[in-house]
Amino acid sequence: RRRGDRGVRQRLRAERGHPRRRVQRDRRRHGVRAGRGARARARRRVPPQPRDAAEFADLRRRARARVPLGQGAPGAHRTHTPGGRNPRPGSADHPHLRRRGRRRGVPAPRPGAARGAAGGPDVPRGKRVSGPEPNVGTARALRVAMIGAGGFARRHLDVLAGEPGVHVVGHVARTLDSAHAHAVRYGGRAYDDVAALLADERVDAAWISVPPGAHGAVEHALIDAGVPFLVEKPLSADAETAEGIASAVAASGLVTAVGYHWRALDGVAVVRERLAAGPPVRLVTAAWHSSTPAPAWWRLEAESGGQMVEQATHLIDLALHLLGDAEVLHAAEARAPRAAHPDADVAEASSAALRFAHGALGVFTATCVLAASDTVELRLHREGELIVITQDAIAIDTGAERRVLRHQADPVAVEDSAFLAAVRTGDATLAICSYAEALRTHRVAQRVRTLAYASDT
Repeated sequence: RRRGDRGVRQRLRAERGHPRRRVQRDRRRHGVRAGRGARARARRRVPPQPRDAAEFADLRRRARARVPLGQGAPGAHRTHTPGGRNPRPGSADHPHLRRRGRRRGVPAPRPGAARGAAGGPDVPRGKRVSGPEPNVGTARALRVAMIGAGGFARRHLDVLAGEPGVHVVGHVARTLDSAHAHAVRYGGRAYDDVAALLADERVDAAWISVPPGAHGAVEHALIDAGVPFLVEKPLSADAETAEGIASAVAASGLVTAVGYHWRALDGVAVVRERLAAGPPVRLVTAAWHSSTPAPAWWRLEAESGGQMVEQATHLIDLALHLLGDAEVLHAAEARAPRAAHPDADVAEASSAALRFAHGALGVFTATCVLAASDTVELRLHREGELIVITQDAIAIDTGAERRVLRHQADPVAVEDSAFLAAVRTGDATLAICSYAEALRTHRVAQRVRTLAYASDT
């Protein structure tokens, strides 16, 4: 006879010590098998378990209050076995109490409530698309929205789709077609206006992945609504927009983060520890040598801010993160008409010289004239050692030995998880990069742009 799942009445007998209704451990646990047959092992006498009384009391409370399993019950709490060994789930999550389905006080599941992402091209625009259901449990799922529909927005959405306790409720893009495509794939509704999103949805957190020239109104709308947000770098194409947003963020006290994901690379923590224990860095060289990105807005400096502001800002931020503040000594750029991109007005090549607080000199270069990405790296030179940081690995060369540390975790997933933790706890320090830290980087990049433009003129 199987005794592990006989309902509340028999388990109450076990609570009173009924000799024929001894409580047994879950038969899937090691060492005990319920039932009979040729393959059944001999039963073991299992001593009374200290948390059963709390489980039965929880069941009685739920029956009286008509609270479904999977939600918190009045006065319910989790307990653990002495010493913390072999913890068992509370009654709300116990597999025996779930397996039979509906019990007294537990409503029948709604039709289609457990369906996954469905929808497809037939779903009317602006309607709810059947996407991943929010995780059901004692904690409410975070309702998040994506503002932007580019490649990096998809990268964030792929991460959020796998995050437990996260439900995407809305997508905002310049065109409803773009927003609708993301809504079909990830769930939620399509919008072409942030105000409409905030009016229709309850949003707990938002991601902003828009061109640099589109920043400003989006952030202020979220700040006014009290919605925490993670914004992709750079903060804006110009200097004034980011300064205004930073002031509003500081006054609101909102949890915010910025997508400088190079900080989240696996080996960066190793490099910081190594720099703290050894001689100081004397020279920093950084290069972002690549092709011209495809989006039309990138080729217009008023929309992108230029390559130093939009791309090489990652290298500037990581250098400041590792070495502290820096001042821009000199900057220059080269511009010429390009047959492949006749509408482009961004500089073909840029360079900047920096001095860091502890005396190290830095040389940063960028170009977008190549056919493909060639060199994207940050090099730290100090006595007897060279450290090279790329998006794939970190190499430490001492002359006698060269170690290569390959990055394992996705840095975008790391920064997204950290931001979600900051939103859930209200602790802004959990974010990988705060808005105030990103503003320091943005000021340096904008100073490079200003000096380079003056030099070119």
